[in-house]
Amino acid sequence: MAKPVTTWIRPEPTEADLQSERLEGLLHAAADHADAVEEGLRLLQAMHDREVLQLLTALFVRGDRVLGILAEQLDGPGTATGLRNLSLAVSSLGQLDSDALARVLGGVAGGLEAAAHAAAAARPAGVFELLRQLKDPDVAAGLAAGLALLKAVGRALRNPAQGPGETG
Repeated sequence: MAKPVTTWIRPEPTEADLQSERLEGLLHAAADHADAVEEGLRLLQAMHDREVLQLLTALFVRGDRVLGILAEQLDGPGTATGLRNLSLAVSSLGQLDSDALARVLGGVAGGLEAAAHAAAAARPAGVFELLRQLKDPDVAAGLAAGLALLKAVGRALRNPAQGPGETG
């Protein structure tokens, strides 16, 4: 009579079994996050359509060369001045009143549209037309704002040590 089996030999999973398990796990994860996967695929397709993926691939493949060119450009003579000017411009933007800036930029946008229509008419304005325009309250308000701006710029140019908004 045969002896009973006391040890069990478990079969080692093959590479195909491991790949099958990984693939099954990926399918479950994709099913759990289907909306995110679809959105990610749409993003990848949009990046591919606009050749952003090609650009990023080339950037990573030739990364050392790109960094070398960038370093050469940043080492140029105007870079320090440009960065200083950019920093000054950004800090100056932080000092602007956002409501006033929105009103002024809205006026500029409307003014550009009106200027385009006026240029299309191509009728030169005479002296009397200009004097008549000065009576328009919108023109008067625009001139007052422009003159106030010129006054502030002139004050800053005359007294460079004086900060913006200070009167002297």
